[in-house]
Amino acid sequence: MDFDQFCQARYGASCIDEQHQERYEEGWRLNALLAAVALDNRITIANPWYQPPVGGDLPLFRKHTLPLLNGTTPTRLPGAKLTSLQADVGSLAAWRDAAQNSGFADRTFVYDGACDEPSVNNSWPACQQQASTARAAWPTVPILVTANIKDAKDHQAINDINWLAPIVNQMHDKDGTDQRSTYDEFLGLNPNNRVWLYTSCSSHGCDPGHPECTAGRQGSESNNDVWTGWPGYVIDEPASEARAMGWLSFLYRTTGEFYLDVTHCLPTAWTEQYAYGGNGDGTLFYPGDPAKIGGDSWIPLESMRLKLIRDGYEDYEYLKILAARNRESEARKIAMNLFPVMYQTNKSDSDIQEARRQLALRIDPANVP
Repeated sequence: MDFDQFCQARYGASCIDEQHQERYEEGWRLNALLAAVALDNRITIANPWYQPPVGGDLPLFRKHTLPLLNGTTPTRLPGAKLTSLQADVGSLAAWRDAAQNSGFADRTFVYDGACDEPSVNNSWPACQQQASTARAAWPTVPILVTANIKDAKDHQAINDINWLAPIVNQMHDKDGTDQRSTYDEFLGLNPNNRVWLYTSCSSHGCDPGHPECTAGRQGSESNNDVWTGWPGYVIDEPASEARAMGWLSFLYRTTGEFYLDVTHCLPTAWTEQYAYGGNGDGTLFYPGDPAKIGGDSWIPLESMRLKLIRDGYEDYEYLKILAARNRESEARKIAMNLFPVMYQTNKSDSDIQEARRQLALRIDPANVP
């Protein structure tokens, strides 16, 4: 998430303000609170820290962020904890020390702007340099890159990457074939290597020329069949597209999901959150202003889309339970009947509920009505 957006929503200004030092810890608290609400919904926000754990910020990190990593933050899911944590290269030695001292080194990774779709941004050399800099400070830290396996190979970058997150369109495009098997060699190079899925504006049609966080409109490509049917999280698309990622992660054998942001337009979320060609792309929460919702403190409010993502992750757990009982072929058949390919995720709620019921019947038939 954007580190200061909750503060912007709360105060109309950054919490880093020499004239208002009392806001600074509030920035930490608000971010940790939002991450805890995400954990209630089985979602990890990988960068809930307000500043890196350096100097005077280390006690604030221990107070507000470390409980999210240890599973001691009060959550509706007892013991829920972050499954990954993003560290920044500029403070990586401090991150290394904090992670090793507090037991979250196995969940920490590096991701930076240079490695954000480097094929689109022409930043492969900068991304590889970033990986080299990171490993000089912390040799075992995983490097995440949002790219597909072909582009990584073409730029001789395979050995610089541990976690690959291709956009869903490139894992299985409409004019191509399922690319998942092409990642097996990469996974075999290192037991710590992972493949995630990444939903982006390519799921609905990007609109880079329109101002962000403004009044809503349809994306510039919304009537183009190329950009329909993909999983994604904008407001104007079918609800099933937000729920599909759990099922698709099982079908395409991926172990995580990358999403660009959850608070991109948080300060204006109640009225204006058009970005990246879609209403709500990058904004999955609303600011809970007591003046609007009652109570006496600001809280994050989940969108219905975030709840659908949660439901999809719980569906994933059903699929995994059935597969673990030596019935993976049945689980895959049910999932493929619902979402046969990556780009056919526009389904009715009754279709999804029936597929979930079929899974439940095979797991615990005595307790399914």
